[in-house]
Amino acid sequence: MDCIYETESIDNNETLYYKVHKQYIISSKVIPNAFQTKGDGMSTDWARYCTPEETRLRNGIAKDNAIVSLHVGEVRIERNLEVVHKPEDFNRAHSLIKGIPIKDPFKTEVRRHLTKIHKVIIPLEIT
Repeated sequence: MDCIYETESIDNNETLYYKVHKQYIISSKVIPNAFQTKGDGMSTDWARYCTPEETRLRNGIAKDNAIVSLHVGEVRIERNLEVVHKPEDFNRAHSLIKGIPIKDPFKTEVRRHLTKIHKVIIPLEIT
């Protein structure tokens, strides 16, 4: 069955939102292991079609997650990383970062790159 939304091209000047679970935040800093590939790639939301809060409320306990932004052009600077729009019926914003290597040393290198370029949009709630 086809998705109700068309796949679009994401320009380099766009922004992605990514949810970071509290286990990947140490002393208010996002650690490289936060950037995880599951299935086809690292699941993100395209800012054109959602807000940071909508990303935070998707799946899981919102207060246990921070939201970071990633500038698409900066993501694509790293070796072989690809940003693709992959909308789902319940999430038009859904997009993937593809190409994060499975094995070290390149996996660690790419994760460090993503750690350097992210910006915290919604910090983790301290309780």
